Amino acid sequence: MIAENARTRLLVTLGGIGAIIQVIFLHWSVFRGEVNAGSFVNNYYVTGTTCLAAAFFYALFLRYPVTWSIRARSISLFALCTGALGGAMATTLAFQVRYLMSACFLTYTMQRGVPEGSVRIAFELALLNIETYALIELLYVTIPAFLCGVLVTTLVSRAFIHSAGGGLSILPHHPNENR
Repeated sequence: MIAENARTRLLVTLGGIGAIIQVIFLHWSVFRGEVNAGSFVNNYYVTGTTCLAAAFFYALFLRYPVTWSIRARSISLFALCTGALGGAMATTLAFQVRYLMSACFLTYTMQRGVPEGSVRIAFELALLNIETYALIELLYVTIPAFLCGVLVTTLVSRAFIHSAGGGLSILPHHPNENR
């Protein structure tokens, strides 16, 4: 059983790695050109919220595969596949939070300019515009998100298994084998 302080350390580690991965994805997909901090796409509030959401979702979705690997003292194929799906889901949901925050920022900007307009219609138009081009961005990061999930599951499991004093084997031990 994982101790309470080790569980907290695991969640903080997964969250920190998730935020770093999201910053790398944002730099790769959004900040390639000239950075304009006034734009709704790369606003600092939107970027910060996206990184916090990524940290939360990585800690949420990768907690179980890493915990299974630590308890079994080996990394199974099931844990790696679950980690890959968790990494892809965490990245996709973090990008969806980014699109929602961008739509909110764009709606707020539009409402300042035209105060008598409907907030709901302005939000729907902003979200429709953003989600149309977001599909292309999500296609760019799908495969790297799967690979990041596998990599994070492997590295964090391995680090926690070694810190617990156990060895690491990728394949499970045979039941008749002496340990």
